[in-house]
Amino acid sequence: MGRMKRTCIVVADRKRARFFSLEPEDDRHASPFLMERPGIINTDFESARKYGQENTQCVTNPQAGRERPVDASCPPHRLERERRFGRDIARLASKMANTANIDTIVFIADPPLLALVRKDVRESLNRLVELKELAGDCTPLTTQALYEHLAAKQLVPG
Repeated sequence: MGRMKRTCIVVADRKRARFFSLEPEDDRHASPFLMERPGIINTDFESARKYGQENTQCVTNPQAGRERPVDASCPPHRLERERRFGRDIARLASKMANTANIDTIVFIADPPLLALVRKDVRESLNRLVELKELAGDCTPLTTQALYEHLAAKQLVPG
C-alpha cells in the first residue's frame, strides 16, 4: 500500500483561520485523523468590531457633514483587511507546507473570502503542492465533525 499523502487543511472565515494536519493511524487511532495546529485570528476584524462598539457618540450637526464617530479616524476598508488577512493565511499555509513536506493543502472558506485569497495562497505554495478548494464555512466544526465532512467529500481518506 502506498504512502498516505501529507495533507494540511486550512479552514477560514473573516475572523480566524484554523490549521490542521492529517495524521496517519497510530496505536490510539484506528484510521487517519486530524490534528489541530496553531491558528491565527484576524486582529483587523476584531479591531474594526471593537471600533464600532466603542465609538458610539456621533457628530449630529448637519453642517459638519455625514454622521461619524467623534475623534475616530476611519478604519481600513473591509476588503483591504480581508486581503491582509488572506496574505497572513497564505504565509502560514506555505510555511506549514514547506516545513512538513506537505503534498496537498485543502483550503476551505466562504466563497467571497476564498475568491479574495485564492491567488495569494496559490502563489505562496511550492508548485508541487496540490491545492484543493472547498467553499463553505467550516470554522465552527469540531475536529471530528470536520474530518467526517471532508471524508464525505472524499478530500481525506474515510
